[in-house]
Amino acid sequence: MTNEERAALEAIAQGELGRQFGIEARHLDVAASMAGDLARRGAHDRALRLYATIVLCDPQHRAAQAGLASGALEVGAPYIAIQAAAVLIAGAPDDPLGYLLSGKGCLLAQEWPEAREDLQRASDLAGARGDGNCQREADMLLAGLSAHAAQSTAAPAVQFG
Repeated sequence: MTNEERAALEAIAQGELGRQFGIEARHLDVAASMAGDLARRGAHDRALRLYATIVLCDPQHRAAQAGLASGALEVGAPYIAIQAAAVLIAGAPDDPLGYLLSGKGCLLAQEWPEAREDLQRASDLAGARGDGNCQREADMLLAGLSAHAAQSTAAPAVQFG
């Protein structure tokens, strides 16, 4: 990779693409809100495209990365969810949301050990922060994973919803 290519990738990672088009954080916040509305109405494909566009403009936009991960889970794209969750984890390693989304992506991808590890980390962090909803969800998914593993060596059936 040339120095010019490295510089271009670094500029994109720092949100330069959005700035080049005059896009400000407030514009991206509005777009993220619109994407959330689309997702709540069940238009997951459209929401996913909008979240991806926001992330191209500002890869550090946490709401868009979380939305991208959630949307990817809804449309059955686990590796996109895992990648978006990884950005969340890198930006805030003490926030359980990234681990929860990554764990869900790993479940969908049938990556059982990784799912267990991420979900356990989400549960632990959520408990330490007093985030009962996140902790309950992670614990429920962990329990389902454990119950199915105990019953057979077949893949556990985990549903998102």
